[in-house]
Amino acid sequence: MSFRAIDGVGLHGTVVPARGTHSPGVVLVHEWHGGPDQWDSFVPVLPPAGYTTLAYGSRATDSLDETKLSRDVAGAVAALRRQPGIDPRRIAVVGASIGGSAAAWTIAMRTSLHLRAAVGLSPAESTSFIEAGTAGRFHPHDLLLIADGAELSNAQDIAMDAGPGVTVWRAPVTGHGVALLPDARVRDTVLRWLAAHLS
Repeated sequence: MSFRAIDGVGLHGTVVPARGTHSPGVVLVHEWHGGPDQWDSFVPVLPPAGYTTLAYGSRATDSLDETKLSRDVAGAVAALRRQPGIDPRRIAVVGASIGGSAAAWTIAMRTSLHLRAAVGLSPAESTSFIEAGTAGRFHPHDLLLIADGAELSNAQDIAMDAGPGVTVWRAPVTGHGVALLPDARVRDTVLRWLAAHLS
């Protein structure tokens, strides 16, 4: 499918529907220097669990900027909500690496989207989080951040910027972003978070 980010940038993605009607939806945001195919091993897990997915290609960018990528996320959420069989009130975002940072930024700063939950795999803190947190503008809710031991401090720092509303979980394996998902414990933690917030 084709859709536009909220600032008009054209984007493309693939919707994989769940069976039945009024299913919750999950938008998948890939890592830097990658594409929606990074989710190929995770997407098949979601429709049997009851979720319709949209994995899309983010705008071309030579900078790691979650505030720009959040415009793509917002467009993807709107596009998924328009799909037949979706319950527009039950949408979550799952992102990896800079996509995880974009998921965290989106659920905190784009409250008009009314997202139910977000998950960030190996997100990185940036000055945007620090500045928004210092100014009292960064208030995510129902946000789960997952990282391995080497990158856990990034997730913890984002949580400190935010205050309440963020859960940080240390992955029991080593890896970055989508590389954490082959571990069943990580995958099941993400699925439990989605089930708790989208049911």
